[in-house]
Amino acid sequence: MLLVVDVRNRDTALGLVDDATIVDKWEVRTSDRTRDEWILLIRSLIRTSGVVPTTAILASVVPEATRVLRGVLPELSGTEPLVVGPGLKTGLAIDLDNAREVGADRVASAVGAIERHGAPAVVVGLGTVTTVDVIDGRQRFHGGSISVGVGVAAEALVTSTASLRRVELVAPSTAIGRNTVEAVQSGIVLGFAGRSADTTFLTPSRRGKWKSLRQQHCLSRGIEIYPKGKGAYCLRGKGKHAG
Repeated sequence: MLLVVDVRNRDTALGLVDDATIVDKWEVRTSDRTRDEWILLIRSLIRTSGVVPTTAILASVVPEATRVLRGVLPELSGTEPLVVGPGLKTGLAIDLDNAREVGADRVASAVGAIERHGAPAVVVGLGTVTTVDVIDGRQRFHGGSISVGVGVAAEALVTSTASLRRVELVAPSTAIGRNTVEAVQSGIVLGFAGRSADTTFLTPSRRGKWKSLRQQHCLSRGIEIYPKGKGAYCLRGKGKHAG
């Protein structure tokens, strides 16, 4: 039984996986925890499943959490954990100026994309940051773009203005908002979808033709970005928008 720990900037996902089948999963807030606090938390979650992990893997973009969990996971699984990062063989070749700089989240997403959809591919990640990464047909990671995340941008819009309020991050019925809520949704949700698609189309031709992947964990639910020829994409399967 594999214990999987994915530490992100705001949230941490944990799960138990048996032969590629997710047995159980949880999500908690990422925060500064001591070694004992992590042990108590993870042990209590595992106990609800009634199973015992025999190995563990850790992907983390929070250095302090990485340090602490490297020492915690052996106590919970009985073995040294695999840690996504330099030195771990994933089948993905990192073709960057400095391979050690790429985050564990981007590596894990790229490997998952290849496993599910094959290569070449463009992988879009929407979280605290928005990433668009390029993988060629030989499973080489060529890098991509990193920008502010959807949730962070929406929160900044509210905290930096006097009149705008929080809105549900879903796609509006039209790109031309007829009220403030729709206007904010258009700017945030459709704006981020369009920017991700545009990054895909600006990929240098020398890297070949790329296959776009549906963003499976999009905060704005239901939005799908598809290349539909040169400089066009589709939202929710309806309507074409020139890029």
